[in-house]
Amino acid sequence: MHTLSRVNVAITGALSEPRSRFAELINASTNGCFVEYLNLQTHYLVCAKHDSQKARKAALYGTAIISEAELREILADGVFLETALPAYAAHRLDNFPGAPHMLTYRDGSGNYSVRTVAVTGRGACSKHEWIGAYDGSRFKTFRADRVVTFERL
Repeated sequence: MHTLSRVNVAITGALSEPRSRFAELINASTNGCFVEYLNLQTHYLVCAKHDSQKARKAALYGTAIISEAELREILADGVFLETALPAYAAHRLDNFPGAPHMLTYRDGSGNYSVRTVAVTGRGACSKHEWIGAYDGSRFKTFRADRVVTFERL
């Protein structure tokens, strides 16, 4: 039996419920551990706004950035996917929040679409690498193995 590793989860911005409530849920019902501060030991950052100072810092670190909606899905599933701890790399400025990119994406059914997105970060879980970006006004994660072309505009 595989034991899930603990992952550190920070929150920034005002969510629909008090931060203390989400911290309680993260600690009690998942393999997550709520932490007050974002640093290189933080696996996930839950953001109210993906253009905040803390989100920019997380993107530079390579921390997984998720929305409140994604947090609620994780809470329902009861598990945060394991991710590698971020490693600060100044050369990753192409992943800086809001950096516009054009990508061609192949979905799980094999359909292709061309999208202009605002990249907020990259990351990896135990199974896949991903790219986090705004597709219009909606935040999405794109599996890197399904991105056919990826070009900074």
